[in-house]
Amino acid sequence: MLTEHSAAYYQWMPVIPILSWAFAPITTFFCLKSVRVFLVPKKGKLCFLLRLTGAFLLSAMIIYIGDPDNFIPTLLIFSVTACLGYENSRWQKLTIAFITASLGLSISALLSELAPIELWPPLRGFLWMSLFFSIRRYHLEDNFHLSDSLWKLLFFLNLTPLGLVMTVCLGFPLSVDEENNAALIHFFKMTVKPIGYILLLLAILSFYGLLSAIKTLARQYRLEQDQVLYETNRQYYLQLEQTQLEIRKFRHDMVHHLQALTLLSEEERTDYLKDLLDHPSLKYSTGFCQNQTVNAVINAKMSRIREASIDFHCKLSIPQDIPMEKIDLCTIFANCLENAIEACEKFSSIVPFMRTISLESRYDKGIFLLQCKNPLPDSLLTEDGKLVTSKHDRKNHGIGIPSIREAAGRYHGTVETVVMDGKFILLVNIILS
Repeated sequence: MLTEHSAAYYQWMPVIPILSWAFAPITTFFCLKSVRVFLVPKKGKLCFLLRLTGAFLLSAMIIYIGDPDNFIPTLLIFSVTACLGYENSRWQKLTIAFITASLGLSISALLSELAPIELWPPLRGFLWMSLFFSIRRYHLEDNFHLSDSLWKLLFFLNLTPLGLVMTVCLGFPLSVDEENNAALIHFFKMTVKPIGYILLLLAILSFYGLLSAIKTLARQYRLEQDQVLYETNRQYYLQLEQTQLEIRKFRHDMVHHLQALTLLSEEERTDYLKDLLDHPSLKYSTGFCQNQTVNAVINAKMSRIREASIDFHCKLSIPQDIPMEKIDLCTIFANCLENAIEACEKFSSIVPFMRTISLESRYDKGIFLLQCKNPLPDSLLTEDGKLVTSKHDRKNHGIGIPSIREAAGRYHGTVETVVMDGKFILLVNIILS
């Protein structure tokens, strides 16, 4: 026996394909634009074809409540094409793919139940256009980022509304056989179907709530990063102010120093000059390169380097206009130096020759390179060949390399760690367009 849906479909079968193909470019275009709000497409024709296939399938698929034939394949194929066709992290792609697919499938299921079949193609185009313009308000700015842990959290939060959609589309009956009694048919039409509609609407609202949470978390994450950068710059300017004060004092006392030199013997004069040359205002410079963010980070660490009597060698060539976010530069250099300083502090002061840090970095012709060498203490732990922190509170403290990898990963850069001849070497390589 034909169901209500199948009977209507066969009645309009000659017209439906024409309408579907006529509106397919519109629905596919706005589906691609909706995903593009949160994900960055990969370059290449193959990746474009994958994205186009997934968007066309999702936006054109007919979904019935209680009909599992189309729901799961559409969800899986769209998720796979999103993971292969976009550049972002795995958890970000999965989260956005599941949210977009669930929104599209929910709208298609409601459309197939509430609208006449001949209106499906134009309504689907209109709804996907409306979906894009409603999603666009949650667009993240280019310098907003979320960590993989936050994307993972959002992915698992997304499973609850997705479960509602799957329950309705897979678990509810498609229809009730007319041979059943009238009371059961009435119960199905007046209770079961409305409950399914309500659950789908609640799921759609939940998905929009998740999109709002993504933007809120991204803004909060950015504020936290800005706070880190602000504190680093604050330390830098305090250090700069202190250095300038020492220089002014030193210049003020220069006349006295010169007068004292004229009264000393040659041997005493030599010792006196050595002491003057070791004065902090002459020995330490506040400018290591042209980039003020890098200068701020290094100067913020210089007090610890001096207190620990670390032999610090620095060779930098970083311009001010490097096409990298200040937060990411701060993250890479701050964590790199923090790891190196902590490693040096583990060596006893009786072996000062082990307390050595060598930092080299340059940006030239679109390529950013960094190399940092420091001694490797025996107390540094390893698990499965990976370096981990030696602190007791290992849950809340790390050696900072994951943060460096995350910052470099936003530019598709690589981070390598090498242990050679008792030294730990960190290598960062980023190609910046």
